[in-house]
Amino acid sequence: MTNLTYTHPRTYGKDSKHCRACGTTRGLISKYGLNLCRRCFRERATQIGFVKVSICVAGAGDDQGRWRY
Repeated sequence: MTNLTYTHPRTYGKDSKHCRACGTTRGLISKYGLNLCRRCFRERATQIGFVKVSICVAGAGDDQGRWRY
């Protein structure tokens, strides 16, 4: 029996985009053309040029770091 899965390229849906580092389709960040999953982004963020910045807003309650470019 022939393998019928992935016999033609996917142009829409979840399988159309993959992480360029590990190939997974889950947790994909495609903003700015990154096409990295969230796990690979956290590993490579500083190499790409993203810097984690702490934002202190009056009345926000907690100090959470955010990734900024």
